[in-house]
Amino acid sequence: MDAETTTIRAQEVCAVIVTYNPAPQLLRNIAALAPQVAEIVIVDNASGTEGRRVLAEATKLEGVSLISNTDNLGIAAALNMGVRFARDRGYPWIATFDQDSCAPEGFIEAMLAALNGCPFRSQVALAGPRYKDRHTAESAAMPRAMTALTLKFLLP
Repeated sequence: MDAETTTIRAQEVCAVIVTYNPAPQLLRNIAALAPQVAEIVIVDNASGTEGRRVLAEATKLEGVSLISNTDNLGIAAALNMGVRFARDRGYPWIATFDQDSCAPEGFIEAMLAALNGCPFRSQVALAGPRYKDRHTAESAAMPRAMTALTLKFLLP
């Protein structure tokens, strides 16, 4: 089978969540995301005591790993660390999130359905969701700085 006909499945997706002093809401966000992906890796940028308590609770959940940085390396470096983690474990697809992101039920499934239905899927490197404002119900493409989902490895 070639890349255009092979179905991408949730078991091929590793979620990367970057944190810095996360609030307890992170645990709810992880609980919503965990059944949608094969594994979650949290990359923490040197959180303080309260954030570390939240992270300790998160790592008790099945399928959640933690990379703890001793310094705040920034979101780009943390995402790269998460991508390396996923790549080393053999995941061909990654979903990236920050600590405030919550993936509603069916989110990953909908993203994969869009990718699986794409007639030129082997040329797709990044797919992003649309944002729906919960107050106005208006929908728009995610701002570039907020787009965070499904990056196919283009690394050697």
